[in-house]
Amino acid sequence: MLKIVVGCYEQIVLGYTIKPGSDGESLESSPYFTDHSQKGCIKCASAGGRYVATGSTDETICLYDMQKGTELGTLQGHSGAITQLLFPDDTHLMSCSEDGSICIWEAGPEGTLLKTLHGHKGAVTAIAAHPSGKLGMSVSPKDGSLRTWNLMTGRSVFIKNMKKFEPEFIRWSYDGKYYVVASLHEIQVFELESAKCILESTIDEQILALEFLPVETHHMLAIGDGSGNIQIINIHSEKCRKKFKAHESRVKCINIIKPQTQQKPDEMWLTSGSSDGNLKIWRLNNEYINSSNKTEEADCLLSIQTNARVTCLTVWQEPSDSKTLKDANENNTKNRKTTEGKNKDKIIAQRRKRKQNQRLNQKKKLQKLLGDE
Repeated sequence: MLKIVVGCYEQIVLGYTIKPGSDGESLESSPYFTDHSQKGCIKCASAGGRYVATGSTDETICLYDMQKGTELGTLQGHSGAITQLLFPDDTHLMSCSEDGSICIWEAGPEGTLLKTLHGHKGAVTAIAAHPSGKLGMSVSPKDGSLRTWNLMTGRSVFIKNMKKFEPEFIRWSYDGKYYVVASLHEIQVFELESAKCILESTIDEQILALEFLPVETHHMLAIGDGSGNIQIINIHSEKCRKKFKAHESRVKCINIIKPQTQQKPDEMWLTSGSSDGNLKIWRLNNEYINSSNKTEEADCLLSIQTNARVTCLTVWQEPSDSKTLKDANENNTKNRKTTEGKNKDKIIAQRRKRKQNQRLNQKKKLQKLLGDE
């Protein structure tokens, strides 16, 4: 089962449940929840594990439990609008802000702030985590830098000056071999192993959304632009494979997943949201991408009119075995408590041993003093 969570200019978060249609080909939607907890425009959203998080211009992050359909609470740690959210794994959440900082949180009911990363001298507009979870990247168009972070230590390990480029976006490919940095009209793709730029391309329309397709064999980018188009670019051949009119207004956000319910291994769904208020789910596959008709429109499986100005979206996909996820979360909590208990016992044992040694040393000194007398 799929759920789409949408953020709007109107400060509202909308949730929709997506199910297969009666014909077996199309999709159907139904409202899941509506929330108005944040007091500013919803700028970003992300899904991970059993959670979805939304970030607002009011400097707060709301966390939702998607299996229960409830809000868990509000996270506060930034002093500027939240610009992007990211789950590097099922138990952690990363956020960046106009205040120039990056926060790492524990994803869960407590929402503990674990670490705050500082280094940028301007608003951080995008963050990305390598699939290994050990390496992170962030960009700031104001200070013109791309920073690489060791996520295990929380330290900045490399800074790339890109002032002339003014980077706005950064994304990793699904296999972690490439990453793309984009400004409002240009993209640069780098190979991680060689650190070489393998593609530089200018986009005529303003870039508003950017994602890698979840395909490891042929690396492609999907771009949503200010004219309502969606473009698909092959980073190796440098060719624009597709460019079609998806919306009447700006494509503000896109999300790409490989649906668990589909038996076709090459099929993926691209969800797009626009200022015109529409959400659409498009079917992409190898046959469509490789066809010679560059302007051919993808197959639209679903269109939803939200009656709001969409700013961001994320897609939450329920695990095929919800019990497995629940057990994993419970085991993580149990293991954490067990580790904390062991650490506490270890500290107590060390203190006892230290006191015993102190008493033994005092006894030896007293015996020596008595013997000397």
